[in-house]
Amino acid sequence: MNNDIFVQFNRIKDDYKILQDTDMKSAYDIMKRSSILLYTIEAEVANLYKELHEQEQIAQATKAHVSSLHSTKVTVGDRYADAEESVMAEVTKVGKIKEAIRLTEAAMKFLQRTYFDTKNIASTSRKEFRYDAEDIQGYNQNRKDWKSSRDNLMVR
Repeated sequence: MNNDIFVQFNRIKDDYKILQDTDMKSAYDIMKRSSILLYTIEAEVANLYKELHEQEQIAQATKAHVSSLHSTKVTVGDRYADAEESVMAEVTKVGKIKEAIRLTEAAMKFLQRTYFDTKNIASTSRKEFRYDAEDIQGYNQNRKDWKSSRDNLMVR
């Protein structure tokens, strides 16, 4: 992840740590920021997979070239190529890209969970404060509780 995305991700993570279940405004803000950043991170993962594919091709080509320089026999040449610094450097680059993919996907999963959780908090808080019980159909004023839908269908 580039530095700007990383800073935004850490802000969301820090805000999410202190979020209260009743704070609809903060939950909605975190939900929006998570949604926006999620797209950016998904694009970053796609670019990393492209970079990984290209780097794997470079590593494979480097190994094949070094192998052919050492021997006409593939197995013998591969043994020399595996120990060659240029091949090891290319393979290390592949490993670093794979690590970046795993970390970026972990951030993506965290943002997905954060989005879902904050969406639930925002919608639950919104329902609690928006409606009075008398305004909702099915509320029985005399019993002070909810009638089930089955009660509405029963013939008396």
